[in-house]
Amino acid sequence: LTLNDFWGERIYKEEFNRLFWSTEAEVNTWRFIVERSLDSPDDFRPIGEEEAAGTSEEKLYYSYDDLDSQAAGLYFYRLVMQDIDGSQTYSKIISIKVAEDGEEITVIPYKVYPIPTYDMITLEIESPADYEFQGFLVDNLGQNVRKITNSSIVQGINNIQIDVQDLAQGEYYLNFYIGKKQFLSRVLKLDY
Repeated sequence: LTLNDFWGERIYKEEFNRLFWSTEAEVNTWRFIVERSLDSPDDFRPIGEEEAAGTSEEKLYYSYDDLDSQAAGLYFYRLVMQDIDGSQTYSKIISIKVAEDGEEITVIPYKVYPIPTYDMITLEIESPADYEFQGFLVDNLGQNVRKITNSSIVQGINNIQIDVQDLAQGEYYLNFYIGKKQFLSRVLKLDY
């Protein structure tokens, strides 16, 4: 098993943490156990699991929603990758900070869906005010492969559609600015 990447994002509107990982060359892989530790990376406990493909030569994508992550704090996560023969390995440790309600940070809730996608992605922004907007879809080499035509967003819910069906399968980054604040979200594009 080759674990290509492991990362996570805060889903602000629904108030939970979403984890993503991708693999290549799975051989006799049984399952992924998601472990979490709160506020320090030394007390990991299992919180869920995802069944693995078993054996696959393709690049595969997985996700897990930690619905028990509403409380403020620093959440640490790692994966335990178990094979059918009982052997196991660990992923790197990642962290997601969840702020206290009322902390002085400007949170502009947004979500990007569906992930993975085959043709279109939607960027949904719940904006507290009118803002200038600028956005790009960037590939792994840092090249802009799409410019989002919207130049502003209004107070309330804004849905921005981005057509990606002509792009090659792979990982991209949605890099966008609301006012002067930058946001970055990873997008997975798969072929049909």
